[in-house]
Amino acid sequence: MLGAGGGLDQLNRLGFRLVALLSVALLPLGLIAILQTYRVIDEANQRTEAALIGETVEAASYQRELIQTAIGAAEVFAISIEQYLVDRATCDEPFTQFVDANPSYVFAGFIEADGTLACSSTGDPIDFTGYAVWEQFRQDQTLTVNVSQSGRASGLPVVVVNVPIFDGDEFRGGVPISISLQTLMDRSFGRDERSRPDDVITFNARGDVLTSARGIDTVSERLPVNRSLAALNTQGSASFTDTVDNGEDRFYTVVPLIGDAVFAMAVWPQRLSPGYSGSIPMPTLAFPILMWLASVAVAYFAVHRLVIRHVRHLRHQIRVFSSARRTLPDPVPADMPSELREVAEAFYAMTERILADEADLANSLHDKNVLLKEVHHRVKNNLQLITSMVNMQIRRCDSNEAKDVLHRLQDRVLGLSVIHRSLYHASSLSKVRADILVREIVNQLLMRTLGPDSGIRVTHSLDTTVLYPDQAVPLALMANEAITNSLKFLGRPSADTDPWIDVKLHRLQDGRVELVVQNSTGEPVAQTIAREGYGLGSQLMRAFTTQLGAELTSEELEDRFSLSLVFEIADFDQPEDRNGGA
Repeated sequence: MLGAGGGLDQLNRLGFRLVALLSVALLPLGLIAILQTYRVIDEANQRTEAALIGETVEAASYQRELIQTAIGAAEVFAISIEQYLVDRATCDEPFTQFVDANPSYVFAGFIEADGTLACSSTGDPIDFTGYAVWEQFRQDQTLTVNVSQSGRASGLPVVVVNVPIFDGDEFRGGVPISISLQTLMDRSFGRDERSRPDDVITFNARGDVLTSARGIDTVSERLPVNRSLAALNTQGSASFTDTVDNGEDRFYTVVPLIGDAVFAMAVWPQRLSPGYSGSIPMPTLAFPILMWLASVAVAYFAVHRLVIRHVRHLRHQIRVFSSARRTLPDPVPADMPSELREVAEAFYAMTERILADEADLANSLHDKNVLLKEVHHRVKNNLQLITSMVNMQIRRCDSNEAKDVLHRLQDRVLGLSVIHRSLYHASSLSKVRADILVREIVNQLLMRTLGPDSGIRVTHSLDTTVLYPDQAVPLALMANEAITNSLKFLGRPSADTDPWIDVKLHRLQDGRVELVVQNSTGEPVAQTIAREGYGLGSQLMRAFTTQLGAELTSEELEDRFSLSLVFEIADFDQPEDRNGGA
């Protein structure tokens, strides 16, 4: 019994277990060696494939250069077309000069959206309505490269590059440049006869063949049977093996020549494809056996004694620091290997540096907030100083019209002052309570303009709304202009009814925000601002609407005038740049 127990105890020892587990782990070493051989062969195949793809790019470089030049020239013409159309008598000249200077191009011009040729290198009036290439381009309204066996202008087989022109969102027309198909196909492909592809084919995103080194008439004999060209318009290079019409295997490489518009495909003999020839050598058993014996000999001492226990100690320190941002005062074990000792010392130094950096970052953030608040405070004081200076100028003016203009300017400056005052008092500089900001704008503007005994009823309903400053600022300025507009058109509905102004800021069910400013209409109130008509205020409201990306509507009913602004709140997780404005 004791002998059996001793034997079982030996089996439970860590050294024996480690040797046993390592032996099992190293048994697949032969398979790993085979897999490594496969990997080497696969890398060789990848290099072969990369070389064939490079040859494909090189073989189609001439076509790419001609088509890319045509696209560049068409884009230049598209940008300058307004200058050419100023004088229709000379608008043909730049297109004619381009074609004369580049014999590979047989036609260039500008076709309007209805198919009318406005300017061209031929100077002849040509109607492109019904021309297949043009109709397809007019439908797609994007950069297209198509082939035509009979060009509408030249009558020759051509490859046509079309670049669209837009006026805002409206399709204005396009600039076509035709390249002689014969010029594109005269270029020979391949530098070495032994490694020359059977064919190099260019095609567009729709899968239409543009050129073929061996002739378009027989190109179908060299196309893959099981894949369409339209399915090969990929952004990156690709390669595959497929059969042709006669049942023979071919290797194909596909590369994009010009973005997602033009692609090149080389057809290679099967003998040149990666992995076609060569055998996989079988590894011997000597190396796996020697590796297993050496690993068993050093496993216990190297893995457990020198590494595992020290790694566990360091792992414990890392977990404590990551959870509590502190380190234990445990010293580095004296018998720790120097490499692991360096790691431990580097970890302790890193923790000290991280804690110091976090403290510096917190201080810097605090200083930044204090400085930014001081900036808003100083801007507010400067704006109030400007308001006082404007007020002094108002008292010196004799013209009521000049006084009205200065009062409007003073209101806008005070509106800006209120914004900076709110930002100064805000607890978070990245978010602003827009409802509070609008309320302060309303109170300040109406109290300045109407006074406490004006007899005008003012109401407001403002939902809690949190915005970025770059949305809150134009919204507050928009409220300023909208209320001023209401004062301009304020009227008394009837003799026994007081005039009124109502301001609302509501959160809609779809998540958008609506600002509504309404006022009563009727007999004009004498104390309101003079009705000088639409001017700077209207321009500012349109500018603020654009800056917010909002929808602005106005409605004039029998007893009221209403102005509504609806916009979406910017996502606080993904802030957008909204620097447009007045």
